[in-house]
Amino acid sequence: MADRILIPDHTLLFWAGLEASFGAGPAAAPAATDAIRHISADLPLMRTRDVRVEDATGNRGSLPNIQGAVDPVALRILCPLRGAGTPTAKGPEFSPFLKAGGFAETVAANVATYIRSLTSTASTWLWGATSDGTVGQAYSGGVTTEIGLPDVGTNQARIEFAQQAARGATVYACKLAGPATAVATSLTLPATHGWVINGAPAWIQVTSADASKTEIMKVTAVVGTTATVVRAQGGTTAQTFALNDTIAAHVPARTLVNVPPIGEVGGGFQVDDGGGLVGRQFTKAGVVIQTGIDLLEKLALEIYRDGLSVGKYGDNASRLTADVTYTIGADGIAYLHRHADAKTLIAIAMAIGTVAGNRCTVTLPTAQIEELNAPFAADGPRKGTIIFAGKSTDGGDITLKFD
Repeated sequence: MADRILIPDHTLLFWAGLEASFGAGPAAAPAATDAIRHISADLPLMRTRDVRVEDATGNRGSLPNIQGAVDPVALRILCPLRGAGTPTAKGPEFSPFLKAGGFAETVAANVATYIRSLTSTASTWLWGATSDGTVGQAYSGGVTTEIGLPDVGTNQARIEFAQQAARGATVYACKLAGPATAVATSLTLPATHGWVINGAPAWIQVTSADASKTEIMKVTAVVGTTATVVRAQGGTTAQTFALNDTIAAHVPARTLVNVPPIGEVGGGFQVDDGGGLVGRQFTKAGVVIQTGIDLLEKLALEIYRDGLSVGKYGDNASRLTADVTYTIGADGIAYLHRHADAKTLIAIAMAIGTVAGNRCTVTLPTAQIEELNAPFAADGPRKGTIIFAGKSTDGGDITLKFD
């Protein structure tokens, strides 16, 4: 875990969106409306693969390892669960991660709906920068492998995304090691720059010593101390810069919907298992959606040659796990036991929040009770755990609605 960075939101800022083509990154500098709030982020540094070379003589120290293609890396981003505001003209800030997990988006009549399908061609780019521009990290060719809503009903509502990214880049604040004219397509970096560009574009801002000139540039490659750049990005104009002028990660403006995270103060939480709530009180729930997309199991040649490869869902059913306090009667554990044994298809709906523009409803339209834990307590109320698994033939075993 030494190569991972766990950073709270006040230090690292995020922008994200969908790619026009797999692995290309954003077409232009990240915009203010691409901003995404997050609680925490687990971000590995992109690196190339070491391929072991075995000597036929058995002397394994005689041949060096080969530096192979870039390994896809796993990202994990935890965001506050919140809506898109009222009226809802678009989906929530984190909607690109839903789309990259196989969810089709429909926005109509102030409702943003996401229904999962069996295949996905969407991929995301992600740009993260510290607020002072000290570090910038880019990822492209990102697909969502898992979506979770952990511990609903016990704390601020959250949504977590596990992603795999095919390409990445990291830049650090430093000084120009040589002048750059307004038409130059490269910058000279100090020997200690530490930049790594593995296919994803990075975004920097160069500022003159007296702060009278600034320019946003896109970095597309680094060889030694030479960075290849595309000039005058983000509405800036090309400038002339001198030795020791400052380079920092670009920190775009941020336009965020001003709605609070959904929490216990902001509204209620309930789960309806299709038979009503009489006799059963749900105290906590969590949702896990395995998307079936896994870049790490694909060969690098397949990733780069064929673009985004997606898997079929198979057993990757959506699962809703709920803790419940129940009664014994027909409306309590008896109801659940009967339907668990018969493998009855029932509709599950979990409502989070009550304020218009800041509500989320999770629906499993055709679910079965996969596990039912209902122990007898020596004292106090009877408590158990139920796992509902979504079942479908077309992948549409779960829907998320924001309104």
